[in-house]
Amino acid sequence: MGRNIHILRDEAELASTAARRVIELAEQAVAERGSFHLALAGGSTPRGLYHALARPEFQGKVPWERVRIYFGDERCVPPDHAESNYGMARAALLERVPVPAAQVFRMQGEDPPQEAAAAYAKVLNRELPRDAEGWPRFDLVL
Repeated sequence: MGRNIHILRDEAELASTAARRVIELAEQAVAERGSFHLALAGGSTPRGLYHALARPEFQGKVPWERVRIYFGDERCVPPDHAESNYGMARAALLERVPVPAAQVFRMQGEDPPQEAAAAYAKVLNRELPRDAEGWPRFDLVL
């Protein structure tokens, strides 16, 4: 597998380029397997991508009814806390696109950390498709 390095002008071009790549991967996964399993990142870095995906020129190209959303990380805070990664993703993306709420799987950051992690591991094990060796797999992890 080769490496590709892309040098982009600014954050806006990065967000648009990343949104096009997410759309491409979503379309491919849906065509091959019927669904797209996407793990979102937290913090401020992906916010521009989330806003881009919610813009009309990109939003209509994502098969949201087939997208299943997960989180690669979460802070141990309630979803309405300013530091919640889920809260940021909800405001920047999830409330602005037609992804069904039942297809968004978040870790319960407001619960005790070990309990929340164990419960989320069960969700991932139950919801994610399996690869050829039987391992749960995402289509894209940001």
